[in-house]
Amino acid sequence: MKTLVTGAAGSIGSGLVDQIAKYFPEKIIMLDQAETPLYELELRMKKQYSLNMSEIVIGDIRDEVRMRNMFKEFRPDFVYHAAAYKH
Repeated sequence: MKTLVTGAAGSIGSGLVDQIAKYFPEKIIMLDQAETPLYELELRMKKQYSLNMSEIVIGDIRDEVRMRNMFKEFRPDFVYHAAAYKH
């Protein structure tokens, strides 16, 4: 199964990624607009699970064209929407 997590670099999103990874899905698509935290999450996932189960997508959920293309390309089976603006 392929799982998409929006806001993956945030506290809730990265927590979801950690929980999902324990089940070794086919792919975890980690979407966020914060490049550095997303990269750090990817490194941590590779170190912890020694697998390349993650796919990084830089983007903003408000960008409809980007989201349509991403869904078309990856076709996730599950979506966990954790993207949010706190301020």
